[in-house]
Amino acid sequence: MQVIVIPCSDQPPVLAQVNDTCVEAGTTLSFGVQATDPDAGQIITLGAIGGPFQVGSSPAVFNSTPAQNVTFGTFSWATNCSHVRQQPYQVVFSAIDNFGLVQLQDYESMFITVVAPAPANPTATPDGNVMQLAWDPSICGNANGYRIYRRQGSYGFVHGYCETGVPAYTGYQLIGTTSGSNSTSFTDPGLAFGITYCYMVVATFPDGAQSYASIEFCNMLERDVAIMTHVSVGVTDNTTGVDTVRWSNAYDLDTVQHPGPYQFKLFRGDGLNTANTLVHTSTLSNFLAHPDTLFIDAGLDTRTTGHAYRVELYGDNGNTLIGPSNTASSVFLVAEPNDEQVTLHINYVTPWINTQFDVYRKIGGVFTFIGSTAQPEYVDTGLVNGQEYCYYVKSTGAYNDPDITAPLINFSQETCSTPVDLTAPCPPTLAINNDCELPLNTFTWNNPNNSCAHDTWRYNIYFTDSLGGEPVLIFTISGADDTLFTHTDGSSVAGCYVVTAIDSTGNESAFSNQVCGDNCPEYTLPNVFTPNSDRVNDRFIPFPYRGVKQIDLQVFNRWGQVVFTTTDPAIEWDGTLNNGGEAVPDGVYYYVCTVVFKRLQGDMPEVLKGYVHIIGGNHSQQN
Repeated sequence: MQVIVIPCSDQPPVLAQVNDTCVEAGTTLSFGVQATDPDAGQIITLGAIGGPFQVGSSPAVFNSTPAQNVTFGTFSWATNCSHVRQQPYQVVFSAIDNFGLVQLQDYESMFITVVAPAPANPTATPDGNVMQLAWDPSICGNANGYRIYRRQGSYGFVHGYCETGVPAYTGYQLIGTTSGSNSTSFTDPGLAFGITYCYMVVATFPDGAQSYASIEFCNMLERDVAIMTHVSVGVTDNTTGVDTVRWSNAYDLDTVQHPGPYQFKLFRGDGLNTANTLVHTSTLSNFLAHPDTLFIDAGLDTRTTGHAYRVELYGDNGNTLIGPSNTASSVFLVAEPNDEQVTLHINYVTPWINTQFDVYRKIGGVFTFIGSTAQPEYVDTGLVNGQEYCYYVKSTGAYNDPDITAPLINFSQETCSTPVDLTAPCPPTLAINNDCELPLNTFTWNNPNNSCAHDTWRYNIYFTDSLGGEPVLIFTISGADDTLFTHTDGSSVAGCYVVTAIDSTGNESAFSNQVCGDNCPEYTLPNVFTPNSDRVNDRFIPFPYRGVKQIDLQVFNRWGQVVFTTTDPAIEWDGTLNNGGEAVPDGVYYYVCTVVFKRLQGDMPEVLKGYVHIIGGNHSQQN
């Protein structure tokens, strides 16, 4: 091809920037496009291409009239549901001038995402202990289902212009899906009474696209069953422990649909989650203001386990179950001792929300307030190892429903713990000096007592002879200040090391960083030796050699007969037949030696072939 370069005084037109955007299906997207030309008198023509012009239904249009120096165009797209998809549509606008033979151009591109409208008219209707959700079908019949999200309490979410679905930062969690554009109901079971539950719904499409989220819609279950309010430990003991259990009556019960007399049945279970053992049956009452909503549960093991409770409400003289309450447990403390501290893990399962935990420790025989936390964990520090400390916790909580008594105060059992040093020092940091010629590995590390510990007193040295191998304990050094170690694996320095620090109570740190050394192997065989018993060069030995794991040497005479073999890397051939005392004749002998070098990556064999000349005073012919 031929390219001709000529001077050109023309400057290209300039398109104004167009930004990416989103549009809700069923609405019209319209905006202007402008181009200018710095050369006076130039006529600019605008154009546009891209996906919106190629859709089968209601494609986009672009109108523009050529004009001098400045020209305008209008993009317009009446979108519909068939345009909804996960990937955006690209549009490219062009501007071209009319200068002579060479017409210059400019281009600008943008992306347009068509988003389905949010599901409309959502509702949440309480029905016993479930919430019945419903919404209108999406106006986009090509939707293939819906995603349902829930959280406790409202977030106040309003989607951004291009923000589809329900973002995680809102705290909403996906609780279910439905299939089909007309599947517009969902049952949310297992909810707690007195809690405000909020929902949002999103329509989905076959390619993964999601609509805008619906508005938040919220409700709480009606109080048509008993509502647990208290499970409080009154006495801590292995056999004579006491729990105080209270509940609120079913004040929203439809007494026409569920006539009395009414009766409660209280169930208990060990642990915090299930309650299936009947422990109390109330008297019958004709009134919802039932006087019997308190039970003192005695004869329990409250020291080693918490307890869970639930109440069932019966009508029709106690013959018809109206419904169960949610399960609520006592607050159960687990004390975890550590070095000069105790961590209290505050465990519970309640339908109400606990917002504060006040911690009490026995000081001078009296439980004394020492601090509060909003989290189910409290760390009591500055303690003395070996001394026992006893605690209990007071929890404060409430339901969202303002008609339910608040605050709800409950107490845990008493528990005791003795701090003990269970915290290992931090791992040392290793550095190595790998002298492969000496050979010797020398490595050093820092003393953790100078940074993260105070009672390090020995170190464990672990070694593996190859990369990826399992470190094996090879040595223990006593004394925190002794932070240097030298090592060879026989004559090899190939291998990797890690070190751990151990404190005075035996807590061992994690492995340090790994450091590795390697051999610089060498194995050189001489080409002559003189086995004449003058103590100079009397034996066939390698020199120098290092980093050798094993060999397989065979020496042949001129007729191919084997006169000497060995697997000893030092060889030590004295010039006799298989070192048996019968001297072989002077002359030239051929050898084949397979040498296995020990390397960090693993064994590396190498075959050496050569000749050795024996000069020992035995001048008879070789046999």
